[in-house]
This record gives sequence, C-alpha cells and structure tokens, in this order.
Amino acid sequence: MTKIVVSFDNMSGYSSSLNSKREEFNSVITEMKKIVEDLRISWVGVDSVKFRENATNYLNNLKVVENSLADACSEVKSQNNLYQDRCSKFN
Repeated sequence: MTKIVVSFDNMSGYSSSLNSKREEFNSVITEMKKIVEDLRISWVGVDSVKFRENATNYLNNLKVVENSLADACSEVKSQNNLYQDRCSKFN
C-alpha cells in the first residue's frame, strides 16, 4: 500500500494562495471588461465592432481560466479536508 504524506497547513496555505490569485485575476478581468465597455461608448464603427467581438471572446476565455483556478482551489481544499478527516479517524 502506498503511503500518503500530507502537510495540512501547507495544503491549506496553497489553497488560500490559489484563491487569492484567482480573486486578483478576476479583478483584472472585471477591470478589462469595464475598459472595453467604456471604449464602446467612445468608439463607433466597423473596426470598433470587431474589436469588441475579439475583446469579448478574449475576456470570456480568461473567465474560463479563472473558473479553472476556482476548481483547482476547491479541489485542493476538498482533498485537504478529506485527508484531515481520515487522518483524525486513525489518531
């Protein structure tokens, strides 16, 4: 049987760090959306429409990355809780 060695404090710290960076990433996405929206008000024409479409696609893809970071954070936190729960049953 393979032995699992876990530092609960480290895993919790990594989960918190991931979540903090995810929140920062999400803030950047929100700021970029506002910039694109502000630009929409100031720029009208065929080129502006294409720019908005490209920017919207880009920002949507960034949101997918942000959601993946949220999933990773949740997974690390969940696994840490699971390991702690199981470890406490054996101690």
